Formats: sequence, structure tokens, C-alpha cells
Amino acid sequence: IAVADATVIAAVDVHPDREPNNPTGITLENAEGNHVILDLGDGRYAFYAHMQAGSVLVKAGDTVKRGQELGKLGNSG
Repeated sequence: IAVADATVIAAVDVHPDREPNNPTGITLENAEGNHVILDLGDGRYAFYAHMQAGSVLVKAGDTVKRGQELGKLGNSG
């Protein structure tokens, strides 16, 4: 859920969910898994990581309102 009115600057939804306690295939490049980054303004950002595969509801360039659903919690990173 968006913490504030913001602009989406990144939204990634290409990584599969991972099996808990079995971190195979994870690299520095994909460790955050599926994620959304919001630009809150004034040099502040919100970062939502490890989102469930197929659940991200926004894309880069979208504007969101505080309380808006961005996706579901997962284990993709």
C-alpha cells in the first residue's frame, strides 16, 4: 500500500516467487525481487521489495494515492 501520494519510478514484476529457505538463483542484480519504487518528492523514496510474482499493479510513470494497493507481499527476492 502506498505510504503517500507519489510517482512510480520503477515497477518490476518478472521474478518468480522463491521457495523459503532455498535461495537458489539469487544474485545482487535480482535480490530485491519484484519491486516498486515511489518518488515521494523532496529527495525521499519508498521501496517495496520481494513482491509476489504477478501481483504488481502499477508501472513506471503512474501516479498513486496514499493507501492505494501496489501489489502483494511475496518471496521473489
